[in-house]
Amino acid sequence: MALLHFLKLWSTSYFVGLAVICGLILSFVYPHLLKDDRYPVEYKIGKYVGYFYIGGGLVLLLISTLFS
Repeated sequence: MALLHFLKLWSTSYFVGLAVICGLILSFVYPHLLKDDRYPVEYKIGKYVGYFYIGGGLVLLLISTLFS
């Protein structure tokens, strides 16, 4: 119960919007800036962390709305 209350408190549309915007920046803008072959690891990290932010924010919103 406490976990669901915590999720409902933090998973507002503002928080999810911020997570999605940050995820879009990390997934598309940041890797575009690092197109050089000098930073292949940072390119992959930025891309996958961005996807995680987008998916995680939407999943938290879905869980908090379904179980509240």
